[in-house]
Amino acid sequence: MWATALLAASVVARVLWVALSTNGANFVDLHVYRDGAAGLADGSLYDFVYHGPTATPLPFTYPPFAAVVLYPLSLLPWDFVLWAWQFATIAALFASVVLAQRLCGRTDGVYAVAAVGTAVAIWCEPVRVTLDYGQINVFLMLGTLAAVWWAKTRRGRILGGVLIGLMAAIKLTPAISALWYPAVRRPLGAIAAAASFAATVVGCWAFFPDITKKYFGSLIGDADRIGQPGLVMNQSLRGALDRVVGHDVGTGAVWIVAVVVAVALAVAAWLAVPQDGGNGRTDGSWLGVLLIIALLGLLVSPISWVHHWVWLIPLAVWLGLGPWARRPGARTLLVCWAVVAGAGVPWLLRLAEQFDVALPTGVRTVGGALWGLLALATLAWIAVVGRRTPAVETA
Repeated sequence: MWATALLAASVVARVLWVALSTNGANFVDLHVYRDGAAGLADGSLYDFVYHGPTATPLPFTYPPFAAVVLYPLSLLPWDFVLWAWQFATIAALFASVVLAQRLCGRTDGVYAVAAVGTAVAIWCEPVRVTLDYGQINVFLMLGTLAAVWWAKTRRGRILGGVLIGLMAAIKLTPAISALWYPAVRRPLGAIAAAASFAATVVGCWAFFPDITKKYFGSLIGDADRIGQPGLVMNQSLRGALDRVVGHDVGTGAVWIVAVVVAVALAVAAWLAVPQDGGNGRTDGSWLGVLLIIALLGLLVSPISWVHHWVWLIPLAVWLGLGPWARRPGARTLLVCWAVVAGAGVPWLLRLAEQFDVALPTGVRTVGGALWGLLALATLAWIAVVGRRTPAVETA
């Protein structure tokens, strides 16, 4: 009962924040989704620019299929869309915590833990910013977790792969999740993901040829449309490197070396997660591999805004409640992530910039790279501890 009450109190506080805040919750991305998708009807999708409370005008940056999915929002009243999106995001967050626990083999108290976890997660930086901007990331995370849960059967692998392909056609970032299937020796799902993604491209090309040609012909690789990589809210390796050296490193040698290090750590971590027990869906190994891939994607992507890091929520479940929870260093790592995400370090650094607060160079450098460094440390921890310690089941 107290867990439900805590969740209700957190949701009410969130509602009050939205209702009373003048600048905090600006829903800029939801405006782009709704208003930009309307351009599908007249072919102006990629000419649309949202001029809202942010300093930078925001274009529609997603693939054409995203506009097809989001177009119904343009037909609904804004207030309805705003509140429905908020509550649906919170519901998806709750479901994600439930699924993460299931993938760790937990059966007792799952919904109570999900209620408490959701109540707390609403106020950590990745989820808070997702809610403030009206972002889509929690829905994509839930879909990916569902795809992994379904992968026990051949039909489930096909359905899950199709779902991942459709999500990648909405926003490209979930595409890396398709690597999970070959990583756990179930390649059929990756084939289904590629096929469903290709089907959306063909379908959009048939119905919206000019828009589709423009996106896949010239816009898909244009990182400038997404934002400046050096902004502190970008916590990818490229963003961290940009801030360290003081200019955009692009995809040059420095970035390539960093990516090679991240990939090497991810592969080492993957090899340290047991894959031969036959109970991957409920012993935490399937979720562990998915989290390794998610962290790798966040690190190597040119842009990983803080709201992309909602994967820290299932990571917290895996570290705190999964079979690896009793391994040396798991709780320390969990506390570090909780402090970093809860304190909102990138947000604090951006606030300092806005108010011209002078910070020591070391504080700005380390603080601006903290999420990336901790992600690398997490991969290294999995690689080292996974080889040293046998799995310990939790109650």
